[in-house]
Parts: sequence; structure tokens; C-alpha cells
Amino acid sequence: QLKKHRFFTAISPLLFCIVVNGSSLPWGKLNLIVVTDVHTWVSGQQRQIDGIQKTADYGDLLSFSSHLKNISTLKMADIFLLNNGDIVDGTGIGYPNGESVTPIIQKIPFDLVNCGNHELYENATLRNLLTPNSGLVSHFSENYLTSNTVLTSTGKHLGNKYRILPGRDGLNYVAFGFLYNMKDSSKQVKVQTVQHTVNQTWFREALKMGNAAIILAHMDFKDPLIDVILSRVRQLQGNEYPVVFLTGHTHIRGSSILDRYAISIEFGHYLDTIGFVGINFTSPPTFNFSNIVPSRENLVNITNISSDRFDTEEGIEIKRIISITRKAMSLDEVIGCNPRTLSPNDPFTWNLYLNTVVPVMLHVKDRDNYFSMVSPGAFRYNLFQGVVTRDDVISFSPFHEKFYVASGVMGSILLGIIRNDTFLASSSHSMNISNIKPEKQYNFYFPGFYKDRIEAGLLQFSSTVELSAVETPLNTTSVWEKYIQESWPRSCEEGLSNHGTTHENTLSFGAIAGILLAATFVV
Repeated sequence: QLKKHRFFTAISPLLFCIVVNGSSLPWGKLNLIVVTDVHTWVSGQQRQIDGIQKTADYGDLLSFSSHLKNISTLKMADIFLLNNGDIVDGTGIGYPNGESVTPIIQKIPFDLVNCGNHELYENATLRNLLTPNSGLVSHFSENYLTSNTVLTSTGKHLGNKYRILPGRDGLNYVAFGFLYNMKDSSKQVKVQTVQHTVNQTWFREALKMGNAAIILAHMDFKDPLIDVILSRVRQLQGNEYPVVFLTGHTHIRGSSILDRYAISIEFGHYLDTIGFVGINFTSPPTFNFSNIVPSRENLVNITNISSDRFDTEEGIEIKRIISITRKAMSLDEVIGCNPRTLSPNDPFTWNLYLNTVVPVMLHVKDRDNYFSMVSPGAFRYNLFQGVVTRDDVISFSPFHEKFYVASGVMGSILLGIIRNDTFLASSSHSMNISNIKPEKQYNFYFPGFYKDRIEAGLLQFSSTVELSAVETPLNTTSVWEKYIQESWPRSCEEGLSNHGTTHENTLSFGAIAGILLAATFVV
């Protein structure tokens, strides 16, 4: 049935999906408000890829959730606000290592917070996460879940293994926070396999304490590990134990009916979706969920509160902090005018980066022997045509990685490194290695994320080539800002007719002088 502002689809007798745009929510006995993979987009999305307004920020989220909690009290229903991880690596307000965004996140009274993979790559991010008294783990305390992530030094869990959420009418909900079987985290932590974790005594005992399970799982909604967890729950608690998996990591919207008493749902990314799940404990239970479009107007309409009464004091305070932080970091400073939208899905973007931005900004002299590597995950959002701010650049390329070079690498060794590293070979998104000549030497440029792997590959082939950091103050983010400032008009009023005249000749050398390699950290 299609109505104005509302799309309703009956997926099964047990599961209903509503894409909410100014309509009511599917309330149940247990209700969950969910965000996942926000990646520091706490300011909302001011520019839209799909043309739909999604400008609500974390201040609006707090006001919205506060009103929903008041409504739940009137309905005598349970409601919880959840964050499924990946809080860092996205926009300028998250730099460096989540330090600037942490005080904002701490203003949101999340009932549960899961740990994402992006929290575990860099030691600096971990330090910010684990800082006593001020880090997220300390702040959220028992609400911060790391069911299968431990400190390497002690074997202790970073956060809480599980959490019992007390509900009304004597109901208790047991919550877990799982991460996929991540193998490339910082050496300071170890992500235990899901298979190992669900067979621990504490997991069995925790399940007994809940009338239903809420499982935050930072993995795709169809990940086979979901079945591993559910299978163990069924062995321990039987086939009629309600389970809701709230998933993430792959930055999509999706849902799957697992059995008559279990579902798996994923709610987008970058604050493009606020998820809402309503569960009624009938036999079997009914699961209803909504993908809420996060525009302020939409949130106001859903709560049925006038616009002038929507903002709570706490929500206004978060907006104030966001504004002050953005101003202090000069995130809205205009640095240039983009002649055409650069999209992660457009080959032109990768050509421009590999064949122009990197060699020109790093002053590569021997371009005939130049070769470089980049991950498809390097570019995370569109860099739109028109006015470009500092935050636009960071949102487009957020990782601030150093550049490294291996000089004089034989093509045969270069090919061997790529083909013999299981990680690189099996996860390749797109490789253009046909231009590599085995008998030729190359100066091989790559981002810091690959340093250990490339170094190991060189040792494997007994190569005497040494890696070195490129002598430049630029990184994978600032190299774009520098390029834009030097190559594009400063403002759109200056016009675009002269775009590319500074470096246009650099587009002609090579086909694609590099390879595009996918990595686990792309999402």
C-alpha cells in the first residue's frame, strides 16, 4: 500500500518494515531506537547524494529520543537507545582519532554502545577510547559492550561482556555486543572469534538472565556469524527464545527473518537512518521496524510535537557544542570550487587521485617508473560539485594516512607481493596490474595502512628494497586539500574555466598507474 509520506510493506506475518517519513511508529512492548556506523556524522548530512533531506544532527537525535521515551512511559512500554559502533573515521569533527567527537557522543544517554572495527585499528584511537574517567568505555561503563574483544596484555574485556536491561512487568532483556572475527586490529587488543565466545560459560549463564536477547552485532545482517550466535542461543535456550540482532558494518539497510522468534536488521550509516524496532511478545512474537528518515521536520512530525517545543535543553546544548567545535576546527572554511562531483563509484575519481593528485602533490620525478596502491575504501562520500569546505574534503577522504614508498622494486616482486598475500589477493576490488612489467623497476607508493603487509612481502621475496616514509607533510587527506587549493578556483564566483590548467598535463601519463585494493577497513 503506497500513501503519501509512508511506504508500508508486509515482509511476512512476523516482520514488517516501514520507511517513516512523517508517520507514526510501530510501537511494541519492547522498543529500540538504533543508530549504527555514524562515523562522526554527528552534524547530520548537509549535502545529499539521493536528494532526500537527512540534516538532523545529534542534538535532534537526543531531543527525538527523549520525546519517544516520554511516549513509552504513557504506553507502559520499554524503550532503549542503542549505538552499534564505528563512531570514528568519517568527518572533520572526528579528527584526530575521535577526540573532538567524544564529548558530543558522551552527551547522548545511550543505553547500549557496541564497539566497531574502526575503534580498534589505531593505538591513538584506543587510547582515546580507554582513557580513564574521560574515554567512552569509562563514561558508558556497563553500557559499553565488547563481548568478544579483549586487551591483549590482560585478557580482560575492553568493556562489559553483557548487560541486563530491566524492563516493565518483570521482563529483563540480556544484551550483547559482538564484532565480526576481525584479524587486523591494533596489537593492543584481540578480537576473539564469535565461535569461541558463544561457547563460554558466561555466555550461557547470561542468556538465562533474560526473557529475550538484544544482540548488537557489528557485522552484515546476513553474516554467517549471525547464524553461529543464533544456533548457540537455540541450543541453550530453545526455539522460542526471542532474539533481535541489530547489525551494521556494511553501511546498508537490510533485514532478514532468521526463524519464527528471531530477526536481523541493519540501519544504514552516516546518520542517514534512525532505526526503530517494536517487538510484541506474542507467540510467536511480532517484529516491526522503521527506517526513519532523519530530517528535523520528519522527527517533529513523528513525535507529534510542535516545532517550537521539539528541542529539549539537552538537545540544544549538543547543537551548541557541535557548532563551537566546527568553528574551532575551521570545518566550514571554503577552500575551493569543484568543477565536477567526485564519487567513490566513478573511475574518474580514482584516475585523478592515482595519476594526478598523488604524483603531482608528492613531487614524483620519475613518473615512468611510478606505481601506487589505494583502497576503494579510501573515499567514503561524494565530493560534490561547487563550493568545497575543509569538512567536505575530510568527509570524502578521512583517514589521514602517511605515504610510504618502496623504491626500485622489481615488477616481478611487486606482482608476487600482490598475488601471494592472501589478504590482498582475496579481497581485491579492482586490480589493474596488467601494465606491470616483471623485468622493470618501480617506485611503489602506498598508504600507511599497507606498510606492514608490503614490508612482509618484500622480506618473503628476499628483497633488499627498504621502505621509507615519503618526505612530505601531506597525508591521504591533506593531499586533497592541497591539490584543491592549488588547482581549483578559490571560489565558484571566479568561474571554472581555468580548472585543470595547472596540472592537466599530468593526466596523460600511464593508464591507471596503480591498483585499487579492497581492505577490511573499507566500512
